[in-house]
Amino acid sequence: MAGLLSGLDQFGLTGLEDMNLYEKPKKAEVGEDGKEAKAREYKHMTMYEAAELAKRAEVKQMWLTHYSPSLVHPEQYESKVKKIFANTVISRDGRSCELMFEEN
Repeated sequence: MAGLLSGLDQFGLTGLEDMNLYEKPKKAEVGEDGKEAKAREYKHMTMYEAAELAKRAEVKQMWLTHYSPSLVHPEQYESKVKKIFANTVISRDGRSCELMFEEN
């Protein structure tokens, strides 16, 4: 996480370390129960943390693509993740899209 945070300076996203991305959501928002500590141990994020980061970065769309092997049905968290960042895609193998870059 530290490498990610230091690399985000160039995008004007300093101060993310103050967001406490590992803070447990309120009971109504809990998904991936009990996974925060394990995510931290393996230097990963939960879906909620990724959604918070996407929201703060003001990205147009976020694809969740890399899941824990213990997470058999990631789509079960989709509605809760979309409450944090609405334009979230729960991806599966083989998903693709055409990227359209804006001219400057």
